[in-house]
Amino acid sequence: MDKSEWTGNFAREMAKSIKGLQSTEEIQILDIGIFPWHGLIELSALYSSDLQKGGVYVDDIAGWPHYNFSANENSQWPEIGTMAEAMKTDYANDRKQGEEYFLAAAEAVKSPVVQSAIEKLKRSKDFRVNLIHPDIPDKKYL
Repeated sequence: MDKSEWTGNFAREMAKSIKGLQSTEEIQILDIGIFPWHGLIELSALYSSDLQKGGVYVDDIAGWPHYNFSANENSQWPEIGTMAEAMKTDYANDRKQGEEYFLAAAEAVKSPVVQSAIEKLKRSKDFRVNLIHPDIPDKKYL
């Protein structure tokens, strides 16, 4: 799967998942987790109310109440299975490909379909989208 096709497919699936977040609560952070070496992609959300309840930390994404909201009850996101597998295979063949997938995911986030889905969310004043390299936290793609 070429990167252009991967980016377009990911944008469409990401937008569908984001649309499922429609809520009366304000979302503060939308996190896009990309793990090429595991063939894993996950979307997580942190609402302002999550922080107000306490015991939730901005830097502990796996501890967020809406961690990996894109997954089903089996912790899978079947709609992106082929894309995740392509990412894992490419990374196994050439580790430099990992960087290409972070860049492709950033392009997907910037796409009109994803931006439209984000604009429909009730966002806090300090809302942001994170796309951070998990092994290099200072490396941000958005």
